[in-house]
Amino acid sequence: MRQVVLESPRELKVVDAFDPAPGIGEVLVEVKTSAICGTDLHIYNGGTPVDYPRVLGHEVAGVVHGVGEGVTEFGLGDAVAINPNLICGDCERCILGKENLCERGRLLGREVDGTLREFLVVPQVNAFKLPPAETFVAGALIQPLSTVVHA
Repeated sequence: MRQVVLESPRELKVVDAFDPAPGIGEVLVEVKTSAICGTDLHIYNGGTPVDYPRVLGHEVAGVVHGVGEGVTEFGLGDAVAINPNLICGDCERCILGKENLCERGRLLGREVDGTLREFLVVPQVNAFKLPPAETFVAGALIQPLSTVVHA
């Protein structure tokens, strides 16, 4: 698998990496579209500190390429958009349905490696099926739309 890695501010490299495998409750997604936004640019330029090396990206859509044990809502070939906010599910904000404000939340591409790669593993709760006629570009733009709606 290839991925784009930010080695340090303004230093990107395309590198080979091991193919990821889904664990319990996870889905393996073949990335079809990954958009770049202002957050990625701030990280790229060094304005938002991250641990290096870091794979950028968090606006993404793709196809389910594998499922881990216990995954029942997705099958191979399902088109999905990904919520890039990895949440704890236990804090008060998560319980109140404000997962975007999770006290222990991590964002793909910032606290953990992101979506500028060929394959991505995420918890099944972060994947959402796209309607059959929807494009991968539109699927990747669901995340920025949700930012606008909830701002």
